[in-house]
Amino acid sequence: MDIIIRELHEKNLALAAQLGAATERIRNLENQVRLLTAAKQQPWWKRLFVRKHYT
Repeated sequence: MDIIIRELHEKNLALAAQLGAATERIRNLENQVRLLTAAKQQPWWKRLFVRKHYT
């Protein structure tokens, strides 16, 4: 019984690590999409000097 629990725990840790990596990848891709859509709106040199206000 202890072996099964240990195996399930190890599998759970591995899946949690994969989920974390996938979440980070999605976050990076979303940021890239934001940059690409912003590039169509204004030139890069204007974006460089614009302050971003986060709410």
